[in-house]
Amino acid sequence: MPPPLTVDVAIIGAGPGGLSAALAIKKASPTLSVRVYERARALRPSGGCIGISTPNAFDALGAMGSDVLSSVRAAGVDRRYFRTADMQGNVLSQRLVPSTIISWFELQGALLACLPPDVMQLHSAAQEVRAAAWAQVRRCMLSPPHVSPHATPARSWRRPQTGA
Repeated sequence: MPPPLTVDVAIIGAGPGGLSAALAIKKASPTLSVRVYERARALRPSGGCIGISTPNAFDALGAMGSDVLSSVRAAGVDRRYFRTADMQGNVLSQRLVPSTIISWFELQGALLACLPPDVMQLHSAAQEVRAAAWAQVRRCMLSPPHVSPHATPARSWRRPQTGA
């Protein structure tokens, strides 16, 4: 049987979504212990660039902390205009759209830099984390009738609905 998890929140995957989730959870509930599990042995450059150009995206980063927003902006390249061009490179339109262009890897680094050092755990298979979490859920159950008969390690368990 796998060892029990010793965290309140386990996040699988250290992509921008997983790291952003960890930042948002730590901001909302600083006392919760959060761990991000990543199967890679190290974060390395991969993927393309991401353009952050909507006010909602900047607001979301700022809501996680001013350090998060400034870290992402510092790692990226600020652009002021969005240009549309034809296949020959002739500019068809240009409009003012403040944005930050950042590579996937640099975005990971900028988000990770804003998290406490003990949050990230590299070289962790999701199956191992899932098995440990499921074993812990099983130990916490008080009576089997409250568990969905279709529950698996990948699905959450909940009390059955009482119909009207």
